[in-house]
Amino acid sequence: MPTPEKVRLPNAGRAATSSGRYAFIDVLRGVAALLVIFQHGGEGAGWFSVTTGFGPWVNFGQVGVLTFFLVSGFVIPLSLERANALGRFWKHRIFRIYPLYLAIFAFEFALYLIGDGAYPPGSVHNFGYFFLLHLFFLQDYAHLPNFVSASWTLSMEFAWYILLSFAFAVGANRRSVLLAMLTVAGMLALSVASYVLHVRIPLGRFGIMATCVVGLLFYRRHTRELGERAFLALVGAIILSIVLGIYVGFGVFPRPEITTVQCVFVSWGIAYLLFIGCYAAREQSIMQLKPLLGLGTISYSLYLVHPTVQNLIGLANIEGWAHLAILWPATLALSCLTYRFIEKPAIDYPRRMERKKKERLEIKGQALAND
Repeated sequence: MPTPEKVRLPNAGRAATSSGRYAFIDVLRGVAALLVIFQHGGEGAGWFSVTTGFGPWVNFGQVGVLTFFLVSGFVIPLSLERANALGRFWKHRIFRIYPLYLAIFAFEFALYLIGDGAYPPGSVHNFGYFFLLHLFFLQDYAHLPNFVSASWTLSMEFAWYILLSFAFAVGANRRSVLLAMLTVAGMLALSVASYVLHVRIPLGRFGIMATCVVGLLFYRRHTRELGERAFLALVGAIILSIVLGIYVGFGVFPRPEITTVQCVFVSWGIAYLLFIGCYAAREQSIMQLKPLLGLGTISYSLYLVHPTVQNLIGLANIEGWAHLAILWPATLALSCLTYRFIEKPAIDYPRRMERKKKERLEIKGQALAND
């Protein structure tokens, strides 16, 4: 088996950047982040809502979120198999996710303590319990104030890491047919149970996990580990199971205060088309445009930072064009800073430690050889 240092992006060609990343993945990340900011910015400016404007028909925030999870489905198997060890994989993931997340939490918590936060004073009672839930992205599930408002997706992201890690541990991470069939069976079982028992199950969130598996199948097809016919059949089966889940989750159990079933169908459909389109155009020159690649590089900052910028704008009761005129440049500028001074140093830290460890081992080995 190749060592982690020798693994390269398979079949990348022109589809890779100079740093060895998939260019079309960075483009997708950047576009996804912009779509989320567009949705939240339009809502903050008072342009549209769930019931007004195009809100009942398409939610660009949903489009962005689903795109992010298709991307995670594609890249996380690569990251795990390149690490070739669960400990190494999780170390890199923790340094990738937590530093910026905790920095934003600390800032929002400080605003809360001085009375300028998004939640009124007294909303938090048990600070230890509250922090612990935030540490594991569980605050939404406990119906507590969420100081990092975009972080509900991080709980889903970590669920994907855990599921794929389990598959890796039992040697099933490359068994694409098995993983796909388990996904279909799970979605169908949950949808039928929800419908028959008339119990609302969060099928949208299970659909997100199934979407990660679709991204994984694209990766296996890209590396030619999966044939074209099997790929099409498996992806088609998962999408059909997701369609059923969406219908039951949002049609049989409507929640018009959050979204409508037609909005979910349209939004998820656009996300899939966006991912497929960028994948199909991965060798085209547009996927090498530096502004798009740059947005992809800072996409995590864009995604997590913009709600905090909106909270600060909200303190001044600024709406309409002025809201957007502040939101976009402020988010972009702050995201560049958080990436430069928080994200990148944290991402590089475990890599530096691994290089130093390798150098020490090489020096030790050379010394032993010279004895």
